Amino acid sequence: MLRGFSVWRKDLVHVNKTRDNHFMRFGEYYDMTLLVRASARIGDHISDRGTKVVPIKTLLKGSAGYIEFYIRACIYYLLSHRKNSYDFILSPIGEEPIGWLLRVISFTKPCLVFDLWDVPGLTISRSRSWLKEVARSAYERILPGIIKSGDFVIAGVMKKGLADYLRPGQFVIESENAVDSNSFIRSTRKEAAVDFDSDSLKLVYSGYVHPSRGASDLVGLVAELQQKSFPVKLYLVGPYDDPGRIEIERLAVSSEVNDKVVFIGEIPSDLIPSVITRADICFCPLEDIEKFRWSFPVKIYEYLALGCVVVASDLPGIRELIRDGENGFLYKSGDVSSLADIVLRASSNIELSDTIRRNAISSVAGKDWDSVFKKVVSSLTPSLEANRR
Repeated sequence: MLRGFSVWRKDLVHVNKTRDNHFMRFGEYYDMTLLVRASARIGDHISDRGTKVVPIKTLLKGSAGYIEFYIRACIYYLLSHRKNSYDFILSPIGEEPIGWLLRVISFTKPCLVFDLWDVPGLTISRSRSWLKEVARSAYERILPGIIKSGDFVIAGVMKKGLADYLRPGQFVIESENAVDSNSFIRSTRKEAAVDFDSDSLKLVYSGYVHPSRGASDLVGLVAELQQKSFPVKLYLVGPYDDPGRIEIERLAVSSEVNDKVVFIGEIPSDLIPSVITRADICFCPLEDIEKFRWSFPVKIYEYLALGCVVVASDLPGIRELIRDGENGFLYKSGDVSSLADIVLRASSNIELSDTIRRNAISSVAGKDWDSVFKKVVSSLTPSLEANRR
């Protein structure tokens, strides 16, 4: 069996995220070793399909702890690689430099596979530390060259969004995100982690809560509906940073809808379906910026699988998933008036909503993680085996 090696520094506790599903499924098809920080939260689902998860303990804290982790990861890799060579290094988004470095220090040259489920290098948050910002600027400059050095790229976004990161003729496996509909439907039977107001239209956003991810549009939507005396409540479900929450709360207060905007915070991923299925309308209102323009948001697959009425930004990647007026609705990011019109139309036309819900479910039929990943493997494995020979 082909041997693979990867490093990941963050938590892995969300059974529906792309990164979790990729890491666990690589272990199903390959002899896969994944190094993680011992202090990170790693769910049992990652090793369920065979991925060997190796926790690396560090003595230092903060940024120094990350550096120590990478040093220890390199040492582990070299010792293991010399004993039994790896056939490929899997370098997920955010870990591109360490993947490149591991191959540089290899005494044999395993294939370098970049797994890009997002556009590389882009962020919505800036550090207050000038030193970190200098480091980020340098990182962004060298990143295209690093990715161009790879043998293969798994593109989990529209290929057009990776144009600056690919060299001519580079082997690119175009992928898509997915959802395991059956497990999602089973999870809807769990008690909802949100106390919904039954007297109002329930608007739900699930994901990282930030103004750039459309929270500002949603607050504006609530304000406009309130002016029309339409009973509505917005539930923001997911993690957030303090500056982002403060900005959203200020907007809600200035719009006099702070009592209509509810921050739920982060909840366990297996409870998210029970929240989504009880919503009247679900949203993916991403801003029209480079970071989001080419992506296939997992939350949309989740909404569709549960037969939700989905309203999302009209961006190229999202347009591949949502057919406006058929299985959901699209609006131009920032156009709150148009967004309000859609909500009013969807909530007042039961026949239209029922049709949308049925089409939503059928539109993700066959888009489960197993099927999507089998296509990735069928493209990747023959090339890895050829390099092995």
